[in-house]
Amino acid sequence: MDVCVFRSRDGKVETQLCRVENFCRGLGQWDALSSGVCKDLAGQAFRQSAVLFKDKISFKGPGGGGNRAHQDATAYAPEKLARRHMTLVLAIDATLPETGPMQFARGWHTKGVLPNKGGVIGEGSIEQGDFESVHLQRGDMVLFDSHTPSRSEKNASTTLSQRLAFLTYNAASEGYLHEAYYEEKARVMREKQHSGSGLAPSSSSCVLRRVTCCIALRGDDAFAKDASSSRSRHI
Repeated sequence: MDVCVFRSRDGKVETQLCRVENFCRGLGQWDALSSGVCKDLAGQAFRQSAVLFKDKISFKGPGGGGNRAHQDATAYAPEKLARRHMTLVLAIDATLPETGPMQFARGWHTKGVLPNKGGVIGEGSIEQGDFESVHLQRGDMVLFDSHTPSRSEKNASTTLSQRLAFLTYNAASEGYLHEAYYEEKARVMREKQHSGSGLAPSSSSCVLRRVTCCIALRGDDAFAKDASSSRSRHI
């Protein structure tokens, strides 16, 4: 899924690629990675077999915005789908202080779902000093629980991008929910657009698209997207 947003810079409107989702299955090395070593690592964290729940690449280009403090669990429809998730973050680019690296609140994953509004954790729920930045080199991995609070600052660099892949798993005992998650996400997005609280479909700002992409985690950097083979539709 390509999600593009419009933002203004010096009075100009431009479109930025924010993320690509639902791309691993049938896509060569990404398929092998998500169903191999990453799945095994998530399974070790669960202490039982794991299955892929969702897959995403986040693109934070120069000037790209950050994320307010949140817990991923609140975005995964836990009342309908899996109750707990493990996410492996794979660094495609190094995360530097100026590019807005992820920050985690150590130890807070044991405290359940924190008070939040629309997923954003309420001010005062966590002390600012509890968040620690995680600096990664290309090819590094980080695993975290979906109840771990995280946030990030904007990318203050004018030249550097920060691309991260997120492979999220649930325990196999809760079922294979990958398709159910994306069906639920599409339903929620349609409801937001129909209610006027989301981005208008006519703006091309919210597009579901099946893409073919390849990103090298080590060695020469490469990103290729075969748009001609993708089928897109507005939702």
